Amino acid sequence: WWSEGTAVYLSNLYYSRQPGSRNNHLIGEANRALWSDYDGSGRGNIIDQYQESGKKLYNLEYSGLEKTVAYRVGFWFVAYLIDQVGEDKIKEFYYGLEENGFEKAFEIHFGKSYIEYVDDFDIFLTKSESEILSIIPQ
Repeated sequence: WWSEGTAVYLSNLYYSRQPGSRNNHLIGEANRALWSDYDGSGRGNIIDQYQESGKKLYNLEYSGLEKTVAYRVGFWFVAYLIDQVGEDKIKEFYYGLEENGFEKAFEIHFGKSYIEYVDDFDIFLTKSESEILSIIPQ
């Protein structure tokens, strides 16, 4: 959820900033990541699959049926976190990761545990689609 979500979100964010990229690239990917049957599995929207699973983001598996949900919801978790703390904090986190380990580095750089942030994020995902999409840079 963390490493792949970070990679997927930041790659789309940085691509969207490149000259020649579609003006709506990031918002299009963000929208598709939650409100589509991303991989065409027929299981419904990613957000519904996540919420109906009853699992926390950090308990999703990166294989089988949960893989796409984990990647796409991970994307959104990173978008949410950046909205809360800023993009530079993500970079700072990685600089302290080896020295402190994931859990401690997360608390140091983001101000609370990943478990607390995922709880807050799950509440955020109950908002309207327009409210959720409002955190994506245009």
